[in-house]
Amino acid sequence: MTLKKIILFIPTLLLVVGCQLDYKPENTMVDETVYKDESTAEAGLLGAYVNLCNFLSGAPDPINGYTANAYVFLFGDLGTDNLKARESYASLFTIESSGYTSNDHEGTLKTVYLNGNKTVDLANNALEGIRTYGSYNPEKMKQHMAEAKFVRAYAHFYLLCLYGDGALLGKDDAPGIVLHLTPFEGYDAKAADVRSSNATVWQQIIKDLEEALPDLPDAVPEVTDRVRANKAVAQALLSRVYLYKGTATNNTDELRKAADYAQKVLSTPGYSLKETSEAYLELFPRNTVDDSGKWSEPTVRSNELLFFERSRLSVDAFPSGIRGYLSKDGFFVPKSMADLYTAGDIRGCAEVEEKDGAGDHLIAIGSSSSFPKDLTSMKYPSNRSSISNNDVPYIRLAEMKLTHAEALTRVNAAVTPEAVAELNTIRKRAYTDQATAPADLKPEDFADSQALLREILKERRRELAYECHHRFDLMRTNNLIQDETLGKVPSDKWNLPFPEHEVRISSGKIVQNSGYPTK
Repeated sequence: MTLKKIILFIPTLLLVVGCQLDYKPENTMVDETVYKDESTAEAGLLGAYVNLCNFLSGAPDPINGYTANAYVFLFGDLGTDNLKARESYASLFTIESSGYTSNDHEGTLKTVYLNGNKTVDLANNALEGIRTYGSYNPEKMKQHMAEAKFVRAYAHFYLLCLYGDGALLGKDDAPGIVLHLTPFEGYDAKAADVRSSNATVWQQIIKDLEEALPDLPDAVPEVTDRVRANKAVAQALLSRVYLYKGTATNNTDELRKAADYAQKVLSTPGYSLKETSEAYLELFPRNTVDDSGKWSEPTVRSNELLFFERSRLSVDAFPSGIRGYLSKDGFFVPKSMADLYTAGDIRGCAEVEEKDGAGDHLIAIGSSSSFPKDLTSMKYPSNRSSISNNDVPYIRLAEMKLTHAEALTRVNAAVTPEAVAELNTIRKRAYTDQATAPADLKPEDFADSQALLREILKERRRELAYECHHRFDLMRTNNLIQDETLGKVPSDKWNLPFPEHEVRISSGKIVQNSGYPTK
């Protein structure tokens, strides 16, 4: 079954396997029909991937439509010095102060939480359905179940980062999230699950990914098809998980695993890092729409992509990607962010104002008709307010290089030539004219490992901006590089509050996060 046919089959399938119900679904015959054969089982699995995109970056939901301003990527930068919300957008503006209102609890916070758990439920449906009813090639069944574990781990990971009480601050015994490891069978307040500890959730995420590894494909697909997990993608996510978990407590065993998994990915044949500024045009292609309303496909995509959301999940349907950046209606990039980049760095701001997305720089004015004096990121240059059509990178090699550099520095508690070399690769390639690029850094340029860590974190901020990293980097490092916006909020409010909807319907079995009073 081709990707296009699988995607076009998903809307009908989701109606029968992914509904949010308040009673136990009676769908045994449906599950047996769906998960018995390879093609329909694969379509069920693809439904989980589609909803993962919806959870992470606001991709269109085939049933419920586009969910605006309620996806994980926004929380990766809003509430930090990277991205500012407009006061007129109350649901976004409250993120900066962590002053969430009742409307936020019933809107943004609840929507993100339910989307994450819906992704988990779809993965659980595929995992249990294939295990119980699957009757096709055993190796392919193992692969599909491994992919379901990957999707479940990915969703649990970001639910934990967002809602786990101090999960990135080393508070292992504090309440994490409600773990869901079996298909949803209807809500019963009397038997409501409680929040597992942060430590228990971390263990489950790692267990799912490490169990998935042996059954995921070794092969690296063509760039266009890197929308599913293979072995390197799972290793990359494990590297991120171990880095996030191990930083606050300086757990050298976990940080060593972060470095090792990053190195495995970097040495996987089939991926490559272009070391010129052209890499950014391929990572963030500027798609256009013709007079008939048909969107283009990028002619070239970067080979450093490991896992991403395509701008077209299929050629004729499902435009996808993040919207809101070009128009700047709800949020904008502050000038202080643009000032972090030196002249000639394609990731920064052009010296001459660029209108309507013209030019190559990744910070520009975007729309000239909407807030024309404000800047925005051109990583997501959708030129329509109601439809998005841009690639969204979820994992790429540049992250692995910077993770490798950071983890090595933390494990060794020293400045090593290898870590500095990884940093230099990312630091220099962004310059359109290599003659004006900064000179290579040398180990002797750093007084100690903390100085090198600060430089690596600054480079992560510049390189991975608006790709769902910065807020979580600040949290796990206790705001090492002194983000002013986050610094104005007490650390017990760096996490989101648990949606009051969940606290209320559990009759108090689910507790609120420590920084927020129960409403």
